[in-house]
Amino acid sequence: MIKQLVSIFTLGLLINTTNLIAQSDVDALRLGMQYSNGSARNMGLGNTMGSIGGELSSIHTNPAALGRITSSEVSLTPVVSIFNSNSNYIGKITEDSKLKFGVYNFSAAMVSKYVSNYGKWSTPKVGFSFNNLANLNQNFYISGFNQHNSLVDKYFELLDEHASTTNDLENMFPFNASLAYNTDLVYFDTTDHRIYSAINNGNVQQDIVIQRKGNLNEMAIAVASTYSGEKRKIHIGATIGVPTLNFTESTIHKETDTPDSSYNFNFFKQNSSFRVSGLGVNLKLGLLAELSKNVRLSFAFQTPSVLFLNDAFNSKINADYVTYTAEAESPEGLMKYNLRLPWKLNTGMSYISKIGLIAAEYELSDAGASKYNYKNADADIKEEQRALNQTIKNKYKLYHTLKLGLEAKIDPIRLRGGVQIQSSPFDKNFVADQSGQLNFIYSAGVGYRKNKFAIDLAYQFTKGKESYTPYVLQNEAPQFQYTSENNFKRSVIALTLGYKF
Repeated sequence: MIKQLVSIFTLGLLINTTNLIAQSDVDALRLGMQYSNGSARNMGLGNTMGSIGGELSSIHTNPAALGRITSSEVSLTPVVSIFNSNSNYIGKITEDSKLKFGVYNFSAAMVSKYVSNYGKWSTPKVGFSFNNLANLNQNFYISGFNQHNSLVDKYFELLDEHASTTNDLENMFPFNASLAYNTDLVYFDTTDHRIYSAINNGNVQQDIVIQRKGNLNEMAIAVASTYSGEKRKIHIGATIGVPTLNFTESTIHKETDTPDSSYNFNFFKQNSSFRVSGLGVNLKLGLLAELSKNVRLSFAFQTPSVLFLNDAFNSKINADYVTYTAEAESPEGLMKYNLRLPWKLNTGMSYISKIGLIAAEYELSDAGASKYNYKNADADIKEEQRALNQTIKNKYKLYHTLKLGLEAKIDPIRLRGGVQIQSSPFDKNFVADQSGQLNFIYSAGVGYRKNKFAIDLAYQFTKGKESYTPYVLQNEAPQFQYTSENNFKRSVIALTLGYKF
């Protein structure tokens, strides 16, 4: 994950603003900065198998690695992911966690036993791989006592500025502010013909639970062939990738009048849900050159991925008063759009000996190259689309990833270690101080090789920091616009079982 992510998350945008579209620049960044996790061996080596070859899951970064596979094989990689977080909101620190079982990779290759009739070129090899590109499972629990304002104040601002009739109050903001009006959190006084908030100047206990579930995966079909020269071999390959996204984010925002400072009001709870699903396509081209018996050089390029996505979102408010309760629910919001994710350029080198290997890769991508395109959009949505894409272009920049991997060979055991170091994707005009913005992913692993069987175990660790702002008020002092600082750690344990035939 990204070490520092300054954001109002998707649901925050959906619930708390006048935007006609629910997506944000942060969503594009989260999906664009992927990590091709792959098998336990690839994870243990810091995702550097694209410069080594002979590893099926690496066709998601360098399809030429398929050329080093010498026999048909199949492998499966189940994982356990452990996510821990702590949040600091208005001086109160809370914790949450999430345990998730899943599959990071399934791969299969078919290698012909027939002698090639293509001269110095080998018979093409075909490989298939299902791979995890981004683990999006997260839990955050945020809690604090707010003495100055409430989410209802945000809804009051929206209605006070934009609504001029009773019908506007009831229907203009069906996913947020109108729900507050329909549950009397914001009410109209027939005496002076003004609207008021049921919560007076804050003084509420705020509890927020954010749950994210889902993954960005990719199915890939690769073809590779090997040119055998007098002194060296050159492997070339191509992969057609089909990324698939299934993601759900739910937020519960609850405010309780613990000091009993508001007349007749006890608490309200807002439940909001956002779901996105879809698939896309990209193309990868790769080369792996065996310059000598020990040295290999790799190069790979991935075209921009185009995702065809469908969103569904809704929200509901329950309000509890001393004398009655109220409930209001939004309609089901639906939206179709395309999201173009950035290209990637990768190069690497490895040195292989009888006692082990060492590998390094460098990857370049442009976080500012992501772009939204909304289908059948009217002029207002097109204008927001233009503004959102311009924000992405201005806010993000080229970023760099350095990957290092080391393996010691003590037959039949392999010991591995790796690290991935990623620079900040933020433009200096947005985050002036770039120091401390490097993101590290550490990994270690062990493997066992015997005849046709292979077992690999890997451990991967990363940590990061995000900022979550529940709402932003126009008429509130900056020091009372509260933000939760969320720190998290993710540990992944992966086991790969492989068989050659």
